[in-house]
Amino acid sequence: MNAAITDEVFYPTVNAAARKFVKPEIASDPTIYPPESVMKTLFLLKPLPPDIMRLQTACGRS
Repeated sequence: MNAAITDEVFYPTVNAAARKFVKPEIASDPTIYPPESVMKTLFLLKPLPPDIMRLQTACGRS
């Protein structure tokens, strides 16, 4: 199931067992599954405090 979803929407699965069932051209696409050298440089942004989020939302309103 996970491999079929990846094949359809080009969104990677974290399920290592399912990856072997992903179409080869998708499984080898570095924009979908970046190489380890790229993965080491990626990071997540920490969630902003609610008061900052309110300011960002308010700034987009007319």
